[in-house]
Amino acid sequence: MIRTKPSLTDNMDMLQIMHSQPSKKPIVFVSGYVGEEVSYRGFVSDCEASLENFKDTLVICVDSAGGSLYDAMGMHDYLMDLRERGVNVVTSCQTKAFSAGAVILSCGTTRYMSKSANAMVHDV
Repeated sequence: MIRTKPSLTDNMDMLQIMHSQPSKKPIVFVSGYVGEEVSYRGFVSDCEASLENFKDTLVICVDSAGGSLYDAMGMHDYLMDLRERGVNVVTSCQTKAFSAGAVILSCGTTRYMSKSANAMVHDV
């Protein structure tokens, strides 16, 4: 289960990261269907480009209605590997993280969700 962090301070910290100067954003967006609008290869490429400038922190913003579980599991394994190497993976959802999007959202060392955001995981 993904839990929201009710602390306004934590949400303000996340907003400051998201709205910092464009050249200083360590953010990778997962928007659209995983495997279609967001491919595994494109995701890894975006993460690696972000990590060139920000070696210790990676912020993933998820806005996805789902998609390919295979692509999502590849992204999951990649993010977990980054965490094992000491990268602080922060995931955030301001809107929706359904199915494959929720898999990616769950990978964060720290996870943020806005009060109006929704996450959905299939009952298997």
